[in-house]
This record gives sequence, C-alpha cells and structure tokens, in this order.
Amino acid sequence: MGELGGRAREARAGLLSAFSNAGIRRLQLAWAACATADLAQDVALAVHAFAVGGVAGVGVMGLVRSLPAAAVGPLAAGLADRFPRHRVLLVVLLARAALLGALAWAVAAGAPLLVVYAAAALDSCVYTLYWPAQSALLPELARTAEELTASNAAATLLENVGTLVGPGVAGVLLAVSGPGLVFVASAALTGVAALLAT
Repeated sequence: MGELGGRAREARAGLLSAFSNAGIRRLQLAWAACATADLAQDVALAVHAFAVGGVAGVGVMGLVRSLPAAAVGPLAAGLADRFPRHRVLLVVLLARAALLGALAWAVAAGAPLLVVYAAAALDSCVYTLYWPAQSALLPELARTAEELTASNAAATLLENVGTLVGPGVAGVLLAVSGPGLVFVASAALTGVAALLAT
C-alpha cells in the first residue's frame, strides 16, 4: 500500500508541475473541453441517426465518421506540419465549432440524414488534425523532460475524463431537449477550447 501511495504522490506532483506551465495548462484545458464536446457529439449523432434511420442509420453514421477520417488523417496531418501548431489547433477548433453549429441547424431544420452524414464526416476529417498538432506542440511548451512526460499523462487523463463526462452531458441534454441542443453545447464547448488554445 505504501508503494502505491508513493506512486500516486509522484503522479500528482508531476501533474501539478505540468499545470504550473501556463501554456501547457491552457492546452490541456482546451483538450479536455474538446474531448468532452466530441464524446457528447458522438452520442447525439447516434441518437439522431437512430431516430431518423434506425439501426442502419447508426451503422452508416459509424462508417461515415470513421472511413473518411482514416483515409484523410495521415495526409492532413502531414500537411498540418507545415504550419504553426497553435494556428492549426485554432483552425481545427473553429472549423469544428462551425460544423457542430451546422449539425444543430440541420437537426432543427429536419434536414435529410445525408446532410447530417456529410457534416459529421467532414467534422471527423477536421478532427484528425487535432491530436498530431497538440502532440507536436507539447514538447515546444515543456521546460523539462519530466514536465513533458507529466503533460502526456495529463492529456490521457483528461481524455478519459472527457470520455466519462461527455456522454453524461449529452444524456442530460437529450433528456431536456434533443440532439440539436447537444450540438449547440458541443459547439460552445469547442469555442471555449479555441479560446484556451490561442
């Protein structure tokens, strides 16, 4: 038990060290907001696809979110390396906020599911740029190797928190209203991430 407590103290000290760096702290908070918004959006997309297209609609949604991103991701990440990482993150987050707003409009307007599929596929492709840009930016912001290690651990921890919180937020908003409100909230959270990442 003593060894486990010691490791927990070391982990906490490492995380506190990473968060003492203002640039890393802002980047990590942006990541937490982005991950939470993304997981909330995933739930809303599945609910909307099921409501409009049934089980097949959900399956197609999974494909349109995965296949284009898998095809475009490696090429887009290489292209994004040619630009400053902060700028790439800002463009990705602003584009995602706009696409989430478009999804909210499409759902509210009763647009065909094909329109929702297209917006979701485009959003997924844009999102593939986020993680490589963030991963490349962290070493630039870290002052020491230990701080970089702690920052990478923090990124994983915050992603896991987003995985837990995002669907919970989506569930509450779906109970109150519907998928459109989840997209609006996700767009707002992504906009906050854009402010933090600048």
